[in-house]
Amino acid sequence: MLRFRFNIILVLSLFVFNFYSISAHAFLYNPREININTTFNGAKLYVSGEVNSNNNVVVEVLGSDKEEKFKQKGKVWGIFWMTVGHYAFKGVPSIYLMYLPKSLSHLSQDKFDELNLGYKEVYSRLEINPIPKDKKSLFNEFLKLKQRDKLYGIYQDQVTYSNITAEKKKYHVEVHLPSRIVPGVYTIKVYEVTPDLKIVKTESDNFQIKLTGFPAFISNMAFNHSLIYGILSVIIAIFAGIFMGFLFKDKGGAH
Repeated sequence: MLRFRFNIILVLSLFVFNFYSISAHAFLYNPREININTTFNGAKLYVSGEVNSNNNVVVEVLGSDKEEKFKQKGKVWGIFWMTVGHYAFKGVPSIYLMYLPKSLSHLSQDKFDELNLGYKEVYSRLEINPIPKDKKSLFNEFLKLKQRDKLYGIYQDQVTYSNITAEKKKYHVEVHLPSRIVPGVYTIKVYEVTPDLKIVKTESDNFQIKLTGFPAFISNMAFNHSLIYGILSVIIAIFAGIFMGFLFKDKGGAH
């Protein structure tokens, strides 16, 4: 009986020890779940943790890889702007945000390439179908679209430090998630970088973005009750047309 109790206490002690050992090195973030409702206009995610006082921190936020389709515009006969190609992009994250401290903001793109961070790492995973003649050019256009919607971005002087001692310092990052972000599982990665630009530790965790309220209702109707959703869409469109006609008939807008 005594041996049995001793074994239970030993197992619990090891569990608690391992839990605190892991937690002592893990970063924290809040909130752990973000809801998209009718008034959603983006969100903020607060990330913090501890790092060696001599080292720096780089924080990434990545969406899951998914296929995205794009139309390439170009001039036909040197006059008309038209769609000249259709391409499917695979293997790149739906969102890519990177946050740097001031001490690393001066780094050139070549240095980021050595760390396997930044847009070159995203580009290395990219597959385009059909295979284009100029993959780099298409990727640059893809970047412009993503950056315009604030789904891709590299932000300098955004990691701040506090409570600096001889051994440790605390870091803080305020991540801005754009309004065009979609529901899904997203990943936070924290890299600890030495003064000679070596990554000595990488930690990661996932958080979820979910639809709630009216957006969740519409999504559920569209995917799980498509017939009812279609009928309601037609009815709403008809009433909207009647309302607009009534609204503008006295202003010469409808004849």
